[in-house]
Amino acid sequence: AGLREGLDDSLLAGDRERLPQVLAARGGVGGWADSVAGDMERHYSPGRTWETLARAMMQLLDTGAVLDIASGDGVLAELLAPHAQRIVCVDVGARVIEAARARLKPYANVEVRQGDMHALDLPATSFDLVLMLHAL
Repeated sequence: AGLREGLDDSLLAGDRERLPQVLAARGGVGGWADSVAGDMERHYSPGRTWETLARAMMQLLDTGAVLDIASGDGVLAELLAPHAQRIVCVDVGARVIEAARARLKPYANVEVRQGDMHALDLPATSFDLVLMLHAL
């Protein structure tokens, strides 16, 4: 039996059942991310448990140059900015990018770009850490 068949988890089963509805509601650019732009950390988002870990580990990290793909409204970059040499945030949504620029304005080491994660115009060797915490 494969891995899927061996998993008997009610949360996974529920997620599988809801997947078609979630994909239909998402319907392309925008959707949920646009509806919470600028306030993303106050809403449930997949992978949210990263925030607790990130806050605890920040003092131990020297991240160097960071690329945050599908950066959302910049909540992760805001946590990393004091510890990173530089951060480039990339997201496809215009409203989310606008919210990220507002949130990250105080950080001179953070650049926010609108772009498609499937067509990044960045040199391959320019980052020490690449994150994709809001990419599904």
